[in-house]
Amino acid sequence: MKSTPQKSAINSKIEDLIQNKYLHLPLKLQRGIAFVDLATSIICDYDIQDEDIIDGNDDRGIDSMSTILNEQGKFVNILNCKSSESDDFSEKDLRDFKEGLQYLFEKTKKDFCKLKNKNFLTKIEDIREEKEDIQEVNCFYCVFNGLNKLNEKIIRIKEEIESYFSSYFKSVYPYAKFSLKLISSEDLYLFDIKRKQSLKNTVIELAYFGDKTISSEVETEKVKGRLATARGKDIANLVKKYGDALFEKNVRGWMSFRKYNKDILNSCSSKNDAELFWFLNNGITIVCEKCVPDPDKKVLKITNPQIINGQQTSIVLEKALENDKLEKTVKILLKIYETTDAEIIIKVAKATNSQLVVKSRDLVSNNPEQIALQSEFLRKSYFYERQRGEKKPINKNIKGIFNNFFVAQSALSLLIASPSLAKKKQEDKIFGEPIYSKIFIKRGFSEILAVTLLCNFCFKKGESLNRKNEEDEIKYFAYFHIARIIWFYIEKKFNHSEIIKNIENNTTKEIEKNYKKAVKLLKEIFNEYNKKEKIFSVGHLFSRLEIENDINKKINK
Repeated sequence: MKSTPQKSAINSKIEDLIQNKYLHLPLKLQRGIAFVDLATSIICDYDIQDEDIIDGNDDRGIDSMSTILNEQGKFVNILNCKSSESDDFSEKDLRDFKEGLQYLFEKTKKDFCKLKNKNFLTKIEDIREEKEDIQEVNCFYCVFNGLNKLNEKIIRIKEEIESYFSSYFKSVYPYAKFSLKLISSEDLYLFDIKRKQSLKNTVIELAYFGDKTISSEVETEKVKGRLATARGKDIANLVKKYGDALFEKNVRGWMSFRKYNKDILNSCSSKNDAELFWFLNNGITIVCEKCVPDPDKKVLKITNPQIINGQQTSIVLEKALENDKLEKTVKILLKIYETTDAEIIIKVAKATNSQLVVKSRDLVSNNPEQIALQSEFLRKSYFYERQRGEKKPINKNIKGIFNNFFVAQSALSLLIASPSLAKKKQEDKIFGEPIYSKIFIKRGFSEILAVTLLCNFCFKKGESLNRKNEEDEIKYFAYFHIARIIWFYIEKKFNHSEIIKNIENNTTKEIEKNYKKAVKLLKEIFNEYNKKEKIFSVGHLFSRLEIENDINKKINK
């Protein structure tokens, strides 16, 4: 197959991922997993987790499935990726993808019980349990090569799949919308680095309000920046006139998910909040070739504008205008960058679109107890990551790095005896009250470090297994439960400092003994449930809250 600069660029990214992340995998898996990882990061704008990868034996065309949770509900992203440099879109792959989606959403337990892919089984049971919360299911069929022009059969099959599941979701997943997109490596390249100039030589005019609404300019050799204020109505009219062409360089803009933020909509539609809109919104970032104030007309003349951050706000303003709900008093902050340097545009686009969603764990990161924990962890030569993405210390003596979520999960599992809830990864619950206080307030540091190290010990033992049988599956999926049982037995014999010392010095004879006891106990529970109902997913079973009661009954006998 003929190579192109775009394919070469994507291929280089795949090779980099293999070298930096996937060399430990068998050779035959490295490229495929790396391509899934890359496609997910570009398409969905987040890093894939190991548990999201389904690729492998009996995956039925589903290579990964991940869920984004926000205040509006859950958004499911499903990928089928073909990484060979010769791979084009194929009718067979599309039909396999459809079958995989049917297993995921539609087929009965009798049908999917035959699947041997444990990760896939876990995803099937999880998604059916959460169907009331799902807002969107977005599917992506990604191939490395991809035909320059899709043939009619491929298009027809794609449309058939979209029609089939859109209709199915209406009756079974009442709030979910379904979409399917075909993505080539050249598409990925364009999505990753947007260079199109679809508004080339287009000049727009935005009203401003005299000198008070334009700040002093900041200028370097290659870029000039200024702040200004525009009317919400003017931004809405721009979106109405130019549509998606305004967002060509927006890293996320191509996806057309169009999730309207209710808070933004309410704010710009409310007479009480409209005048505060400027203060309540982060504003809009525009890159352009020229931005010239015209004092006589009181307008900003902007040549070749691109909105690279604030797409959601812009679309919501247009939606409000369309529905005759946009208040006239709405004003919005503009950050305008004047440059023709493509590299700077790319850097600005990526930087302004890389903000992480603020989660509950972020909101507590500066609490006194969190700052104190970080200090105490460092004193013991561990790094406690209380803020996502914060810089790690350059210290060869650091024994381990633990983020605040894993520490919270560990404390929840062992100190509050709720490993199933910890496994569900419900951050809002874990970092909200009353659980947060039970975990972090008035807890001794040694206690928190001890449970963290014990959970990490169990996690590493399970992670190293090939998962060929139920016992390996229990060790892999139920490490919080195993740690909780071990803790029950060893805390009676050792204080927290002794537990820490034993794990650090690898003198874990007592822990190993109770590890075996815990696995045996959980296997008994698994067999008991398997007699009552056929268990297809060990991971799903040990996320059930009732399992905790079963554990308590057995260890308290």
